[in-house]
Amino acid sequence: LGKLGDAATTLKYGNTPELLEKQAKRNEEVGQLSRELIALQHTINQQFDTLHQQVAVRKNTEHSLQTKREQLSLLHSQLDREVKARTTELHREINAISILSAAMEHAAESIAIMNNRMVIEYINPSFEKHSGYRKEELLGRTPMAVEWSRSDYKVQQDELSTVGKGKVWSGIVNHETKSGELRYEEITISPIKSQTDIITHYVEVKRDVTERLALEAQLQNAQKLESIGQLAAGIAHEIN
Repeated sequence: LGKLGDAATTLKYGNTPELLEKQAKRNEEVGQLSRELIALQHTINQQFDTLHQQVAVRKNTEHSLQTKREQLSLLHSQLDREVKARTTELHREINAISILSAAMEHAAESIAIMNNRMVIEYINPSFEKHSGYRKEELLGRTPMAVEWSRSDYKVQQDELSTVGKGKVWSGIVNHETKSGELRYEEITISPIKSQTDIITHYVEVKRDVTERLALEAQLQNAQKLESIGQLAAGIAHEIN
């Protein structure tokens, strides 16, 4: 017991490793206890090493998580700014489309939008008014099948050939309304292209110029009559 007490005192006040190594070589109970204490110390040291490694791993993990959180916060802020900017842009685009749609609906000119196969997808109220056709009668059909029955074939081919090449075509065409009335219309057809320069639609804008052409014809006739009158007056003056 005295030896065990000395060993416990030494363990308490220092020089533990050296003492244990020395005492472990003994065969009696003190040696056995020393060997057990050495094994326990070794286990404790291993556990401490494992604990330190786990703490280090956890610190690295927490640092990595903090870095990820900061990155996510930056990405969230950037995404929020982009969403707000895109939302503002979309509002502007929607407003512009709304204004354009209202302008087309209230335009005095007849406006039609056709796909790349010349099939009508939209007409404005003026188009209905001047053609005599209701929207439901024109959507899904081609202008050639509706209005070009009296038009000159060469004019039709020139028009289709020009716009098919991606160019703007303009001219005056004699069209027939639903009631069978023939009207002269000044037409401009413009192709709409995608960002890859592929024609996706055509826009047709036309204005009825029947009355204008009639007035111009009357003016020309009046000028001719005036010229004939002046010529006749000149001849009569020379005869006299």
